[in-house]
Amino acid sequence: MSFIECIILIKPCFPKYNLIPDNGLTSPINLGNVDAMKKLSVITILLFSIPVLMEGITSESSGMSIEELRAGIFSTHFRSVSFADGTDTAWAAGFEGRIIKTENGGLSWIHQNTKTRVRLYDIQALDLKHVYACGAQGTILSTADGGSSWLYRQVPTQKRLLGLCFLDPERGWAAGDDGHIFKTVDGGKHWIPQKSGVNSGLRSIWFQNDALGYAIGYSGIVLKTTNGGSNWEKLESPQNFSCYGADFGKQGNPIYIAGSFGTVIRSRDHGKTWEILPPVTTNFLRDVQFLDSGDGYAVGYGWILRYDPNSSKWIKWLQVPGQHLQSLDFNDKGFGIAVGQWGTIYISRDNGKSWQMLPDGFSPDLKCVATDANLTIVCGGTDGFLVISKDNGLNWECLWSGMKDTFNDVVYLQDKNFLLTGNAGMLCLLNTDNNRITPSRLGKKDINAIWKLNPSLLIAVGDSGTVFHGKETLTNWIDKSMTFSEDFLDIEFRDGENGWICGTDGLILETHDAGKTWIAQYTGISEDITEGVFSNSGHALLLCRDGSHLESFSWGNNSSWNRICTPKCIISGILEPIQLLGNCEGDILDLNLSSLFHSTEYCYPIQMFVTDIKSDGSEISSVIGVGDFGRVVRITR
Repeated sequence: MSFIECIILIKPCFPKYNLIPDNGLTSPINLGNVDAMKKLSVITILLFSIPVLMEGITSESSGMSIEELRAGIFSTHFRSVSFADGTDTAWAAGFEGRIIKTENGGLSWIHQNTKTRVRLYDIQALDLKHVYACGAQGTILSTADGGSSWLYRQVPTQKRLLGLCFLDPERGWAAGDDGHIFKTVDGGKHWIPQKSGVNSGLRSIWFQNDALGYAIGYSGIVLKTTNGGSNWEKLESPQNFSCYGADFGKQGNPIYIAGSFGTVIRSRDHGKTWEILPPVTTNFLRDVQFLDSGDGYAVGYGWILRYDPNSSKWIKWLQVPGQHLQSLDFNDKGFGIAVGQWGTIYISRDNGKSWQMLPDGFSPDLKCVATDANLTIVCGGTDGFLVISKDNGLNWECLWSGMKDTFNDVVYLQDKNFLLTGNAGMLCLLNTDNNRITPSRLGKKDINAIWKLNPSLLIAVGDSGTVFHGKETLTNWIDKSMTFSEDFLDIEFRDGENGWICGTDGLILETHDAGKTWIAQYTGISEDITEGVFSNSGHALLLCRDGSHLESFSWGNNSSWNRICTPKCIISGILEPIQLLGNCEGDILDLNLSSLFHSTEYCYPIQMFVTDIKSDGSEISSVIGVGDFGRVVRITR
């Protein structure tokens, strides 16, 4: 497969839950200059020299094609964002060596090729040409051409570098794990260790000039130097408080530090004394920034907070449910950008008074998928998020269930209704006609799988022998749990009577009376069995968590499970190949899944993403796969 440059066109749309500031207003927030935003008919993202999986491209070893229905647009957890002073140009950095750039205040982004896959934790745009990033394994990246090319700079440590600060293209500092601080005076070619005097991890570092600098970190660590880092002084600060992000009081303004349990502290005397600003949340805050107007903003788990200088109080300004924001930055034109996990990006055009999420970039990890005959695709993911398409994958919507647990399985009921199960007993009914989500719970244990035998009988299984029987409603479920210590991970029926439960420690249970009674089978293994498929002829295949497989030609009866030698394949979903792909009766390994999912042709190996694969109902030879960073693919033979 050749490498090509690919343009992805993304239709801008708003998330399907209202983003409403918790400030007494009852209407959805004003999204700033909406007219200006409407002029952008598409948001363009340039992917950097990666093999693109498109319809018709086929894996030679497997005879299959993989079509991207919903690509992981950013495919990373962002950790930092930085504007070049006086411009609309900014860079964001995250895991897998990912760096993206915007030239219009965050409305559209392009990927840049860093030629590394290490996790990046901080980025600083010194100007339009000089940008610096730091990350795991002592990594420093630098560019002198705005990111067209990046140079790798090795610091003499294998520890994480979590923060950096450059005064100019030659002089800079980096800080990280175990109190490490390094200084360069030649643009990063050489780095000199400095003694911080602490062993705690340092999260952020900033210098005002050659002499005055600060560093903050875990356990309430606040350091100050007045001689360029030759000596560091530990300042007194509130204990039991981890510092994550700071606004270091540029131009003589107070210093603000944000951290654990919703804490923000302030110093008006360069760190000699500190005061705690009354918190409004116990969630961790990852970054804070104050504007010249006196307004301040802090971001973290689930919230964007605003500091009102008139009342001297923090306000829960915007709830961002289930999302973990890590960093924010403003330019002098009132543009603001906040970034976080799962490719989350929020932008503001009015100094933070209103925020807009880029929903096509938001990519929660997806764990399960189901379809109906109307070409609707429903995917359940982490933190109670769902991603759905009502036109066979052409357009997508992101919904939040109002619950913070992970969805593990989903089944189509009827009349555009889907039922999802998840951790902590989560049970949600979704109607795709109006996108209404009705949440409920079946006890407190994780519900890992669900099967619909008929409209009058659904069976859900979960941890520690959990079994529930119910109908196509959220009420009147009957607890049929068994006295097993093993977790039940999957359930499947071949017909209305014969079914199997797979579980931890090599557990297989079988029933021949629609789940009224269950009998244990002997598998001879202790590995966790995550999934199984069973054909009408008796041919069956089990997938274990360690990547091994078991095979039987009589549904496992009479201890007939045999381990088969296949390459390790890290996927938690397997197809029903006998039924779905090629009708290859008697040849359950004809799919050659291991070759497909381990192909070196693809820049991002599929096995890193695919966590559930099922028939999409549209054609006999097609299945839908979902996985990390919101990725959805169609696999066709």
